[in-house]
Amino acid sequence: MRHYVCTGECGTAFEEEGVCTSPDCSQNGQPREKCDCTDGYHGALLEEIDEETDPER
Repeated sequence: MRHYVCTGECGTAFEEEGVCTSPDCSQNGQPREKCDCTDGYHGALLEEIDEETDPER
């Protein structure tokens, strides 16, 4: 099922698009990322984000 995940510290998943609303998260106010995982771990999405921010990984 498609959902949207904050890629900051909070890691919150939502059913709708939008921005992170967690006040203590570094991604507060930033768009949530689309995720299609079925296991709830968001593995492919988080690996993709890691590769974008640190290509050496």
